[in-house]
Amino acid sequence: MPIKCVLLDLDQTLASPSQGYKFQDLILEGYSKTLSRRFNVPVEKVVNVVVSVVMEAKASPTINTTLAEKMFYGFAKGLGVTIIDILDATDEYYFNEFPKLKEGYRRTPGAYETVNALFEKDYRVAIATDPLIRLFGVILRLKWIGLDKFPYCHLSSADTSHAAKPHPYFFKEIVEKCGCKVEESVMVGDLIDNDIVGAKKAGLKTILFVHDVNKDIIHKRLSSEEKPDFIIHKLPELLEILEKI
Repeated sequence: MPIKCVLLDLDQTLASPSQGYKFQDLILEGYSKTLSRRFNVPVEKVVNVVVSVVMEAKASPTINTTLAEKMFYGFAKGLGVTIIDILDATDEYYFNEFPKLKEGYRRTPGAYETVNALFEKDYRVAIATDPLIRLFGVILRLKWIGLDKFPYCHLSSADTSHAAKPHPYFFKEIVEKCGCKVEESVMVGDLIDNDIVGAKKAGLKTILFVHDVNKDIIHKRLSSEEKPDFIIHKLPELLEILEKI
């Protein structure tokens, strides 16, 4: 069955942050400091609560509840505050602190040309980033790298997703929202555990993007569960693979 839907990871796939720029770590640090300041709680406790809630949400998704709803409830309970308090503090973080992360966030060479070509060839394209960030943050990251103007069929985010990577439902939900079937969809990403394993369990084809940051992956002995269907070293190679499929 020909491929109709292409799911693209964002960080370290479409975006290649500069060396030493740890996007997820910076988010955890900045968000935790905001909550600590707002609620007068030691930042170490906030970090523990946030990490614990996020890990539980990833491991045991509630399909009838978005990740944002589940995480905010967990944050409020763990810090002894109300949901409204958490929402207000989160808005403060996203509007005042999150935009500062633009420095060091770069577009991967060939990303624009590849995404543009996918739309020209009438593929349905979704952004399949691990949905632990609110939709505002996903759109802003795409804007930073000049990929925000394309008509994606879905943008994964804490507000729009009910499961996170590598849970199979994360991938199935995106495919369904894009109006496709799993057997006519492919996931493109740079992480074995997050991008390849979960997508394979969901029934999608998989393409591993091997680049400077994760190049050691190709030297590891991979199980059948971990082995991608294809490997690319530059994003434009994706177009050649899709033609072969």
